[in-house]
Amino acid sequence: MKLNIYIITLFLLMQFQPVWAQEESQDENSEKKDNHNLVVIQKVSTDGTTFVIRRGIKDKVFENQKSLFSTKNISFVARAMTVNREYSQWKAVSNNAIIPFERGEIINFSHSIEKVWTEIPRVISDSQYRLTLQREMFKKDPSLKTRIKKGPVRTNWQFSAGSTYALSESTQNVQDLSGTRTGLIFNVRYLRNYTKDLYYHFGLRYDAETYISTTPNVTEETIRIIAYTGLTLRLRNIWEESNIDPYLALDLGIGTSNTTVEELSKSGLATLLPSVRLGFEYMAFKKNTVLLELFAESVNADEEFEELTVGSVTEQKTSITNIGLNLGLNF
Repeated sequence: MKLNIYIITLFLLMQFQPVWAQEESQDENSEKKDNHNLVVIQKVSTDGTTFVIRRGIKDKVFENQKSLFSTKNISFVARAMTVNREYSQWKAVSNNAIIPFERGEIINFSHSIEKVWTEIPRVISDSQYRLTLQREMFKKDPSLKTRIKKGPVRTNWQFSAGSTYALSESTQNVQDLSGTRTGLIFNVRYLRNYTKDLYYHFGLRYDAETYISTTPNVTEETIRIIAYTGLTLRLRNIWEESNIDPYLALDLGIGTSNTTVEELSKSGLATLLPSVRLGFEYMAFKKNTVLLELFAESVNADEEFEELTVGSVTEQKTSITNIGLNLGLNF
């Protein structure tokens, strides 16, 4: 009788032990699955309140689900607003919260919002784990590696105004120039990054210069409109602990030039070959920065003017070397 009881008890233990082990294993696997995910920000709304990731119903993401999103510098809880099979749109639980992520940025995604204090250190310190996840992501999306290398897409608008001073000037068929040339310059530029720190830009500038000659006593007014393009290199690593970021820029451009000398006027083609700028970007506001630029440039004008008294058309080439200072805003 005792032997039969022993055999029945042993049988019951054998039946329930695998269930416990299986449940424990499932919990551990679920926790690992839920708490170890790197995702790429696919899109951020224009108002900065919602964002989209490539996690959907197939990844056990459902509407109104709360999850933890974290990076090295910040973490917050967001709620799934809309979900389909592949993607989900999220909004921060805190009212009026602005999403601190950018498109293409890699962040940590966790289903367990109560484990924020254990989740963040693990993500930061476990480099081998992050490397493994990134490799898996590259397998699913081969283009992701190139996008990460280039960094998230960043665009800026810049508006600036400044002054110029001519160091030297030469004009065809004119000798012994003696005078000073000063001017005002207004710029608008659009920038887009190619890599993390290298940007290409397009711009339009308006120049208003005045040349005052002492021998003879002549005043010359010049208006130039030049469209230009170039590259901007941001030197973010020079002053890491400062709010000031230096940068270097190179411009090449072409446009029109119109000059008035007393009763005569001439007009023609103007070229900017080149302009070199050393700039400093200061984080004065939450989203916008103040720009201070020092620049040197070579401006050439190939103009024709008609003498009112004679009626003959004469071509005249002018080369000017300027230095200047710009002050502006970056949006």
